[in-house]
Amino acid sequence: MSAILEQLQDSLERESTLVGQFISVLQTESETLIQAKEINELEAVTREKSRFAGLLTQMDQDRQAQLRKLGFEPNKTGLDAAALAHPSLQPACQSLLDLARQASDLNASNGAIIDIYLQHNQQAIDTLRRLVGVDHLYDASGRAHSMPAHKTNIKAG
Repeated sequence: MSAILEQLQDSLERESTLVGQFISVLQTESETLIQAKEINELEAVTREKSRFAGLLTQMDQDRQAQLRKLGFEPNKTGLDAAALAHPSLQPACQSLLDLARQASDLNASNGAIIDIYLQHNQQAIDTLRRLVGVDHLYDASGRAHSMPAHKTNIKAG
């Protein structure tokens, strides 16, 4: 096996390991979202997720460069062609593709949960606006508007 093929195979294996770790972070994110844990926990998971996204981007660029050196397109089609031309790459390619699919599915699932939270929060904000008779509670910079409230039949005490 040529040196560049060995580099590509090593890169694929390292990328698979990294995607596996990323999946673990996504699973933690999912558990945090489902259990409605403290926002600080979600922020920590989000930072870790962003860190892995950056590492995965770098690994992807490395793989693309290696595929170019071997004369293949720097995309999935090129990776498939490289695996077809060099059967020793097939297990590493398949592992990476399987893990990437799992990560994508889990990330999409987490996104759906986040969308539900966003919808719930928007409904709560809309309800507050109706209750106080104000179109906007806060402006874009987070400052409260000093708009007069309309009279309501709601009385305290």
